[in-house]
Amino acid sequence: MSSLVSDSFDRSLRAILFLLLAALLASFSGCGSSSSDPPALNRVASFEGGTLYTTSGEGGSGTFDVLVLNGDWRQMGRQYGYLTRAKLADFYASSTEYLLSKGATQQQISDAAEEFYQSKMDFVKELINGMAETSGMSLEEQKRTCAAVVLIALVGCSSMDAWGDYTGGGPLVAGRNWDIGVHMNAFSRFMTVAVYNPTGSSIPVADINYLGWFMFQSGMNKSGIFLDLQNGGLSDPSSRSDVPNVNDNLLTFLLNSSTLEQLDTNFLTNFPRGGLVMNVADATRGRVYEWATYGMKIRNGNGLIASTNHFIDPSWGLPSPPDGESGAFSKERLANLLSLGESYKGKIDAAAMQEIFGKTIDQGGPTFPNGNTNYQIVAVPAERTVWLKATGYSGWEKIALGPLFR
Repeated sequence: MSSLVSDSFDRSLRAILFLLLAALLASFSGCGSSSSDPPALNRVASFEGGTLYTTSGEGGSGTFDVLVLNGDWRQMGRQYGYLTRAKLADFYASSTEYLLSKGATQQQISDAAEEFYQSKMDFVKELINGMAETSGMSLEEQKRTCAAVVLIALVGCSSMDAWGDYTGGGPLVAGRNWDIGVHMNAFSRFMTVAVYNPTGSSIPVADINYLGWFMFQSGMNKSGIFLDLQNGGLSDPSSRSDVPNVNDNLLTFLLNSSTLEQLDTNFLTNFPRGGLVMNVADATRGRVYEWATYGMKIRNGNGLIASTNHFIDPSWGLPSPPDGESGAFSKERLANLLSLGESYKGKIDAAAMQEIFGKTIDQGGPTFPNGNTNYQIVAVPAERTVWLKATGYSGWEKIALGPLFR
């Protein structure tokens, strides 16, 4: 063999060996991108069939983790726990420190965690148990991480859907605010989109939430149904403990509903533990469920519908909430949303909805000033796409959910 041929052969062999080694290392680490990765997401790691991505950061300085989980609920829990183990430990430490600083005791946190865990449906317990197997945390610590939200009061929130003439014939657009208080902005880095692709006949669902907080409030399923929750305690302050965990129920509704009519049945045949106002939309229409502990009424719109924290269907026969701060500005935020919807009529797309939810109450919008609105979502169900923004942390980060559903 000539030296020229020999050198060429050696170079080819080295190149092949290098490619094989790179592929082998990638299979172990799960890192690096591939042609099959979804757009605008950066692959971080893979484990047992699950994959962790981050958003691009194009919307601003902060990025969000996006988990794509596959298998049964325990398997998805194992994937979740392993892929986020460093952040889970950080969130556990940060949330525990915050609760202790506010006067909670270790025993109170543990008691709340156990009560929270025991209230969960079996499939969510499997998720939590699976996380504890791989996160490096004990099951007790995992429960405490999941239950942190229980000790932080839920107030506020608002939502609006626009379609038909209001979008100029474009697809339906939904917007929502999650309003708890400025203290929650310290946890913005833990905002996570978890996509559950369960085995069997369940419909895949994306949950938009804080890391490891299994209190489902905002999400979309593969069928393009978007759902978000507002506290309805101003109209129904009562509570009941004889019904299933409401957040698990909401997740179950999306796992088993491919149409709004199926969702209607779920809401009509179940009750929440406390009064709630739910905005729900598919690709072409939106509606509001005023969901009390003792009944439910459906509000339909003619291209525009909004909700805040009180029931407005007159058939309830309920008094109007107080004005201003004593009524959580619920009436004012609702009026502002509807007014902005009219002023943007014919022009509402995702960018316009972001503008609408970018306006504070004093500017005629729905958003609390001074950082008391914590995160915001804009969704286009027809495109299986959401934008997520966390106050003081990120701009609007786009996440195409469609390619993540199996």
